[in-house]
Amino acid sequence: MKRDGFTLVELLCVIAIVGLLMGIVIPSISHAQVSAKKKRAAMETETIRLAVLAFERDHLYMPYPSGKGIYVGEDKCASGDDQTKVIALLCGSNKLGKVYLEIPQGSRGTGCGKQDDGGDQFLDPWGQRYGIVLDRDKDDHVDADASPDGKKLAVRVGVFSYGVPGKKASQDESYSEKRAIKTW
Repeated sequence: MKRDGFTLVELLCVIAIVGLLMGIVIPSISHAQVSAKKKRAAMETETIRLAVLAFERDHLYMPYPSGKGIYVGEDKCASGDDQTKVIALLCGSNKLGKVYLEIPQGSRGTGCGKQDDGGDQFLDPWGQRYGIVLDRDKDDHVDADASPDGKKLAVRVGVFSYGVPGKKASQDESYSEKRAIKTW
């Protein structure tokens, strides 16, 4: 006798095998996406660090907005609006008009362009601003009070991302040594 099709048992076996394979493949795809975001954040933190060093080489001071025209002082961690102003200085809003940093289109803040204060936002792959620590007193290290983890850093410039948000993470989540992506 000739059969025209599949039996119910054969169909259920195929569905079970496809479901099992999807259960194996989907988590590995998710892991690959997180890994790619970490690599992108590491590349972007290093790019910002190099841009700050190039700015300092040309201007002889760190790109930190003081509001008084004085760019030398205590070590600082630029975050929030100060980070936006530092990025603006690196993007060409400096007295030489030189561009040290170009922000990739996918890493710009809301609106994909200039912010109200004239600066660009440079966001990490998770949508948070990068933190920038600067050795403004030129003693070849960043003091502990300017460091996000409270430790003295033996660097002139450090850039960090808060990294992969944890469970119930907010936009202003505090620094976590475990998840952070940093240049030091």
